Amino acid sequence: MVRQLILILRAVAPLIVAWCAVEYEPQLTRLAGERQAILPLTAFVVLAAVVLPMLRQSLVIVLCYGVAFLALRDITRVGMDPLPAALNYDFIDQARPTVLVLTAGLAATAAVGETFRPGAIWARRCYFGAAALYFTGIGAVHYGKYGSVQAVLLLLTGLTALLGCIFAPMFTLLDEPQGTTVDPDNLPDTVVQDRVDAAHRRTLISNEWHEPDDTPPVDMTTQGRPDA
Repeated sequence: MVRQLILILRAVAPLIVAWCAVEYEPQLTRLAGERQAILPLTAFVVLAAVVLPMLRQSLVIVLCYGVAFLALRDITRVGMDPLPAALNYDFIDQARPTVLVLTAGLAATAAVGETFRPGAIWARRCYFGAAALYFTGIGAVHYGKYGSVQAVLLLLTGLTALLGCIFAPMFTLLDEPQGTTVDPDNLPDTVVQDRVDAAHRRTLISNEWHEPDDTPPVDMTTQGRPDA
């Protein structure tokens, strides 16, 4: 029973956190400006997520849901946010809602994928693709309006996410256990996915909640395999 509750919490909590972050964005921004401890705390959480695999997975899911909610919110604001003169073409203006819906769909799909199949290559392609669409689009609009450094950073973030989408299998192999030597250029996506799934199964089994009398389950897919 406890195990099922933990699984449900892992699936629902990132969705709630992302919704709260988008819904209360002005209040959180004002709080961050008033409380100097917020920025170091945020940096600490991000660094911890880099070190701890379970926290990193939760952070990725929160970010995916966050991008989805931001894109959905921006759909309702398209008419109130005119394009800059350099981008003020009818076909671009008409395509904005479609691109935002596509972005939200990719981000939500990535969040669900990372929840139930952590490390799946298709899920990572989805969230890198969503980030590329969202940040490149909003960066181009802001650069056309203000020409600010923040707009340039948004554009660079979008282009970096595009590279992540293209080279997703290479980034996925970073989750392989240390000491494993692989050449991602010589491995098809299916082999990469099998190796990542096995690594995530081992991680989930080792972190799973067990009752005092329970015997931890054994991942039979890695038994007898020299590369496991």
